[in-house]
Amino acid sequence: MALLKYWPKTHSPKEVVFLNELEEILDLFEPSEFVKIMEPLFWQLAKCVSSPYFQMVEQALYYWNNEYFVSLISDNAAKIQPIMFPSLYNSLLACHKSKLPQDSHTKKGLDTHCRAGLPGQALTGLVATTPAHFWVL
Repeated sequence: MALLKYWPKTHSPKEVVFLNELEEILDLFEPSEFVKIMEPLFWQLAKCVSSPYFQMVEQALYYWNNEYFVSLISDNAAKIQPIMFPSLYNSLLACHKSKLPQDSHTKKGLDTHCRAGLPGQALTGLVATTPAHFWVL
C-alpha cells in the first residue's frame, strides 16, 4: 500500500489525523489485500502505541474497537502478535506505574486512555485471538 510511504513520522499531530483516516480506509480492505500491508502497518502501529504523545497512543489503541480490524488481526495473529505484544504490554505497564510524567498535559492524557482501559482491551484482544501462542514455552 503506497499510502504507508506517506506516514508523517516526524509530526505527531499529523500522525494522529493519519491514523484516523487510515482506520477508515482499512475498513474497505479485503483480507487478501490486508495481508500485503499488515507487517509494515503493525510495525508502525507498535511505534505509535509506544509514543510519548498520548493522543497518538490513544488513536492507535482505538483500532482495537473496530470489529472488522480485530477480525483481520485474528486471521493473521501469528504474524501480528510478535510485533504488537511488546508495545501493548509496555503501554499497559505505563498505566500501572505509580510515577506518572510530571507534565500535567501528558499526565492527563495518560490518565484518560488508562482509565478507558484501552491498553488492556487491546492486549486482551490480541492474546484472545490465538491464546496458544502465549502458552508455548
